[in-house]
Amino acid sequence: MTINSSESTKRYSKMAEKQNELEYKERFQFIHFTLNQIRQGKLLYFLYLFVDIICLIISNHFAYDLYMRRFSKIEYGYSTHAVSVTLMIIIDILVTFVFNTLNRVPRRRKRKEIFIGAFHVFFSFTFLATVLFSIKRADEYSRIIIYAAYILYFVLFVSSHVLIGRILRHYHKKSRDKVLLLTSDRFVQPWNLLHL
Repeated sequence: MTINSSESTKRYSKMAEKQNELEYKERFQFIHFTLNQIRQGKLLYFLYLFVDIICLIISNHFAYDLYMRRFSKIEYGYSTHAVSVTLMIIIDILVTFVFNTLNRVPRRRKRKEIFIGAFHVFFSFTFLATVLFSIKRADEYSRIIIYAAYILYFVLFVSSHVLIGRILRHYHKKSRDKVLLLTSDRFVQPWNLLHL
């Protein structure tokens, strides 16, 4: 009876360990799938686009907070500025698709990233100014906040792209550090290497 109970206890513990392993794999399966998709480049484009939009929103928030709370005495609600933020996001997406500013982004060097970032921000600002003047509502928005937001956005744009590129290159390099070694008991002659 004691032996049977110990064996059943061992079997139960093994079954519990297997169940925990399956639960762990199911829990982190989505994360591994996402990382593999990013490595293959299927989600990489949308990852960078999402990060750019977040950086644009953050830069507008900091520019508004810095100018309105410390330098300006004029009442200018954030709800009014939110309209220009929405236009900036739409224009940013259009510039990304039209000029393809995310082309080969993980492989770009820092100098190339700075050039593309300046190009992207310049055309985004130009298009925004054109839209605001064409709808005759440019006077309703603070130009200083928009200038400061685009300057901060340029810094965040370049910094985030460089950081994500380094993380992806490190992850890709780590995944490539696996070597399959095939061995044989036969001695390979040098002239046989030509047929391998």
